[in-house]
Amino acid sequence: MKLPSTLARRSGQAALLGGLLALAPGRLWAQCTQLVWADEFNSTALDTTKWKVITGDGCPGLCGWGNAELENYRAQNLAVTGGSLVISTRYETTTAPSGNTYQYSSGKVQTKVPGKAMLQTFKYGRMEARMKLPSAGGAWPAFWMLADPSNWPVTGEIDIMEAKHKNPTTFTGTAIGGTPGNPYFAGRTYSAGVDLSADFHVYALEWGPDVLRFYCDGNLYNTVTPQTTPGGIFPFNDNSFYIMLNAAVGGPGSGYTGNIAPTPADYPTQTLIDYVRVYKGTYNYAIVGDGQVAPGEQYKNYRLDPVAGGSYTWTVPSGATIVSGQGTNVVTVNWGSTAGTVGVSVAVNGCTTAAYTKNVAIGPALQVEKVYDDFESSRTLSYVGTGALTQAVANPGSAAPNTSAAVGKYVRAASQQYDVLNVKQFPVGNANDFVAGRRKVYVDVYSTAPAGSKVTMQFENSSVTTSTNYPSGRHSSYKAFTTVQNRWETLEFTYEQTIDAGTSIFDINNVAFLFEPGTYAGDTFYFDNVRVLKQPDPPTVATTVLENYDGTSAISFDATGTNGTYSAGVANPSATGANTSAKVAKYVRNSTQPYDVLFFNATPAGTVITDAGKFKDQSYQLQLDLYTDAPVGTSVRITLQNKAAAAGTYPAGRNSTYVANTTKQNAWQTLTLVFDAAPDGGTANVAIDQLAVLFAGNSTTGNTYDLSQLGWRLRAQYGQPRPRCPQYLGQSGQVHPQGDGDLRRADLQHGRHQGWREVRNWQ
Repeated sequence: MKLPSTLARRSGQAALLGGLLALAPGRLWAQCTQLVWADEFNSTALDTTKWKVITGDGCPGLCGWGNAELENYRAQNLAVTGGSLVISTRYETTTAPSGNTYQYSSGKVQTKVPGKAMLQTFKYGRMEARMKLPSAGGAWPAFWMLADPSNWPVTGEIDIMEAKHKNPTTFTGTAIGGTPGNPYFAGRTYSAGVDLSADFHVYALEWGPDVLRFYCDGNLYNTVTPQTTPGGIFPFNDNSFYIMLNAAVGGPGSGYTGNIAPTPADYPTQTLIDYVRVYKGTYNYAIVGDGQVAPGEQYKNYRLDPVAGGSYTWTVPSGATIVSGQGTNVVTVNWGSTAGTVGVSVAVNGCTTAAYTKNVAIGPALQVEKVYDDFESSRTLSYVGTGALTQAVANPGSAAPNTSAAVGKYVRAASQQYDVLNVKQFPVGNANDFVAGRRKVYVDVYSTAPAGSKVTMQFENSSVTTSTNYPSGRHSSYKAFTTVQNRWETLEFTYEQTIDAGTSIFDINNVAFLFEPGTYAGDTFYFDNVRVLKQPDPPTVATTVLENYDGTSAISFDATGTNGTYSAGVANPSATGANTSAKVAKYVRNSTQPYDVLFFNATPAGTVITDAGKFKDQSYQLQLDLYTDAPVGTSVRITLQNKAAAAGTYPAGRNSTYVANTTKQNAWQTLTLVFDAAPDGGTANVAIDQLAVLFAGNSTTGNTYDLSQLGWRLRAQYGQPRPRCPQYLGQSGQVHPQGDGDLRRADLQHGRHQGWREVRNWQ
C-alpha cells in the first residue's frame, strides 16, 4: 500500500504523534494540508496504542448498545491482514461478559491516546476512511464519531458512514444534535449506484467551524451548518470527538435496519478498512464573529484561528471600518448601515493562498434597556461564585471598548470542571425574548484565557436547580466566545439551546455564567457593564377580534372536554378601564381539575388561524381582556392546536402554546400572550382549528374569569429571527447533488445515539 506523501516523507511516527492533541482555543495551525493522525493497517496485528477494543453487549447500563442490537463484540473478531483492518461479523453462539448469550458476534474499536486510558479526540479537520462494506441482511457497519465527554444528543454525534443489509448501494451521513429527549437528525442518503460491498470506497468528513461536509469518493452529498439545524443548535463547534469503527447487527427492535430480523445464511461477512486518516488544513478554518449586527454597532471582533507563518489581509463592506488588527488574525470593526462580507486572505510561503469569508447581515437597531452592573454608579446585581470574585477593582487595560475606572474580577476555580458564577437580581422577565433575539445580554470582558474560549450563560429557576439534577430548572443556555486575549472586548450572548422546556419562561431568578466550561482552567476574567439591549417595541399595525360577545364571533365554544362552567353574553362585572363592553363571557374554573381547559373551535382548519408560524415568531400576538378574582400572577395559557390530533396523547396536535401572567385582581386588564413552547412540531402551522385556554394550570382553584376581546394584534416587524424551539422536521426528500443539508425525522433508535455511555469505564 502506498502511504500518503505527507506521511511518507516523515521519519517514523514521532512527528505524527506530536500532532494528536484536539484543537484548543488559540492553537496555531498550519494552512497547508497535513496528516496529523493515521493508521494504514500495514502491520500484522491491531495497534492497540491507537485503538481501544470494545467488547460485550453494553450491559448492564446500555444493553444492545441502546439500539436493540443483536451482536456480542469480541476482540477475536478483529484482525489486521493484507493491509486492512478486518471486522468479521459471524453467525455463531457466544457469551458476552454480562453472561448473556448471542447468536451474532462482531468487532468494534475507538481511537485512544497511546499509553493512556484516554480517548484520542479531534476537533476540526478531514476524517476519512477507505472501506469495503459487509453484505448481509441485518449488517450495520459504521464509521462515526462521538464527543468526549458526551451527553447525547446535546454534545452531538457525527455518522460519517452508516450502511445496512446485503449488497448495499446506499448509505447515510448524519449529524445529530439537539436537547435532552429531543434530538435532531441532519442526514442525507447517498446513492452510489454500485454495490459498496464489492470494492473499496472513501468516506470522508470535512469539519470546520460552523460546517460539516460529507463526501463519498470525493463527491459532496450533505452539508450541515447552524443555518440548517433547528434553532441553530450546532454542538460541533464546542466539542472534541473520537472516531469509532464497528459492524453491528440490527434486529426486530433496531429502527435503522428496519426492525427486521437478520438473515443467518448471509453470515459470516466482513468489513474491511484500508486506512483511517485525519488531516488538518484549510477546512480547519472559518471567520468567527457575529453574523448579524445592528446599524452603527462598534468594536465587533472578527477572528481566524492563527495560521503558522500566515500573512493576513482583511476586507469589510462599504461603510464599515477596520479600527485595528489589519495584518493580524483578529480585526476590530465599526459597522455602518450596509450588510456584506467580511473577508480575509491568508498567504503562507509554500502553500496556496486561501480566502475565507463571512456574510454579515444588518439587523434591527438595539436600545439599551438597562445597565445592571458597571461597578461604579449602576449596581443592582449580587453574585455567588465557585471561583474568587473581587468587585470594583482597577481596570487592567483602560482602552476601548471599556475605559471604566472600576471593573469586576473573577478568577476561575482551576479545581472545578464546571465553575459557576451565579448572578441574582437580574430581571429576565420573558426568557423567550432572549431565545428569539429580541433582547440580548452584553458583557465587556478582559481575559487571560486563550482567544476562542467559551463563556456559557444559563437562565435558571433556583428553586428547582441543584448541583446534581441537571437539566431540571435550567430553561435555556446562551454562548459567547472570546476573540482576543488580555484586551477588552464586548461579548454578545446568543441563544444556544433550550435545556429544560418545562421551566417557565417567567420563573427565571438566577443567571449562571460558566467560564470555559468543561475545562480545569484557572484563568482570570475581568468584566464590566453587564447590560441588556433590546429591539424597540414595534408598533401595532392592525388588530383582529375573534370574539367580543357584542356581535363579533369568529370562533365557537366547544363544550366537549371543557371542564368548568362557561356562560356567554353575561353582563360586564365592571364596564370601566380596559374593557367597557356591555357583554362578556364568564368562566368558573373547575376546582377538581388540575388542568381545567376551556375550548373554542376555529373551523375549518387554517381559515381562522391561517398560519400559526406568525404567532410563534410574534408578528401576531394573542390578546385577551380578562377580569378575575384570581391572585395577581395567575398564569393564562392558550394553545393553538388541531382538534382531532389533540384528542390523542400529549403533545400530539398541540402546535404552539402562549402564556401571560395576570397583573391585576378584580379589574380589567389586557393580556398579551407570548410564545412559550411548540409541544408538537409535527402539527402544521396551517392545521389549527381549535384554541385551548388554560387558567391557573396545575392547581385546584375555582376562581371566576370574565373574558372578552379574544383576538390578536399584528405588529410591524424588524426582521428578528423566529423563536428557536427544538423540534423534529419532516422527512427529507431527494438528495441534492450539491449536498445542501436537510433534516429528517427519525426513530430514536436511529444511529448509535447513546453510545457515549460505552466509554465511561475503561477496561
